[in-house]
Amino acid sequence: MLVVREFKYSDLDQMMYHVADLFDQVNPPEFYTMIYEHWPEGFIVLEDEGKVRGFIIANLLSADNVRILIMGIVRGAQGKGFGKVLLTEFSKRARSMNIKKIMLEVRVSNTKAQEFYASLGFLATGILKEFYQDSENAYTMEMKI
Repeated sequence: MLVVREFKYSDLDQMMYHVADLFDQVNPPEFYTMIYEHWPEGFIVLEDEGKVRGFIIANLLSADNVRILIMGIVRGAQGKGFGKVLLTEFSKRARSMNIKKIMLEVRVSNTKAQEFYASLGFLATGILKEFYQDSENAYTMEMKI
């Protein structure tokens, strides 16, 4: 059964593993705990059969704007609608806190993610040159909720 829930510190090792696996990005535990402590509501997990299958890590930018820093669906769980469930629930929770806009960045080469976000109402709003560590550009996308 799918459950979207708040992050627990016991999720940290799994989450760090999946971020490294999905994005080839290694961050120290303090990176995650600092974000969580700043805005715990932006740190949610999608669980299926007791295992983390996806997550969103977001930061509150202002009283009514949030930025998704990392969204991932673990390997083997992709393409099953989990991303839609997770992002829809995140949007619902954000709306209940009077958030008006969700923003994120996506690699220019990641057309699959761009199409996914667009299907849920995100619009491309700009480009960030050499945004990623490997110098790839990113599109900025946002959705008004």
